[in-house]
Amino acid sequence: MASRHSARPHDHARALAERVRALREARGWTRERLAKEAGIAVGTLARLEREGATSRARSARVARATPPPPQRHPPRPRRPRPNRPPAR
Repeated sequence: MASRHSARPHDHARALAERVRALREARGWTRERLAKEAGIAVGTLARLEREGATSRARSARVARATPPPPQRHPPRPRRPRPNRPPAR
């Protein structure tokens, strides 16, 4: 019996499709731009965004070509830790 927490492959494909589209749109990129950056056909990218259907190799290409969107707020700089003498 399958666990109620286990997702079906279709659910994973749909999540992938939504994530790719969201990342592309967050960057303000067109499908043409992302397809060119990933080295895949625009139709392949459209199918990926619609169905989540693609090979692992194409998924990897899209992942490498889709950097995360810029942060709204830059990360806060870390304060330097004071130098402490070694514990005895």
